[in-house]
Amino acid sequence: MKPPFKPAILRLVVLLPLLMAPIGAGAQPVEATPSESHISAALDLLAATHAIDTFNARLDALVPLETAQIKRAAPSLNDSQVALIEKRLRDSLTTRQSELLRIQAIEYARHFDEKELHDLAAFYRSDVGQKYITASPAIAQELAPVLQKWVQDVVEGTLQDLLKTLPNTPKQKL
Repeated sequence: MKPPFKPAILRLVVLLPLLMAPIGAGAQPVEATPSESHISAALDLLAATHAIDTFNARLDALVPLETAQIKRAAPSLNDSQVALIEKRLRDSLTTRQSELLRIQAIEYARHFDEKELHDLAAFYRSDVGQKYITASPAIAQELAPVLQKWVQDVVEGTLQDLLKTLPNTPKQKL
């Protein structure tokens, strides 16, 4: 039997990579297979941006929303079962953070040359870069429920509009 909360977990899995992405990134790929020194420069950038701290803060904002979804999807689960699911997910993600950083570093190295990566790391270590890093988790936490509602509203509206145009479908509210 499939767990009734699977859609919520899948949504969490899909959203996590998006949570790690910095706002406004978008350079063109530089090389297909980055060298180790290039990856090291990207890892330095991720260290300078406190990527893991940002990921954890964004995860902290998302998990309560997903936990609420799990509880709605599987109301028979008690609080300790939901807490166990949440703990196992967090533990799994935490123990594999170095793997996540390397995946990110390789992607950054494909989009920025080594000098650009060092320049970005220097920026994030500057006063304004540190301010951005310090403010980002709070901004992400404040935005999480707003963005979730916005996505939900857009999806519901789009589906309602689509249902109106499809032949032989009941015109019901989703």
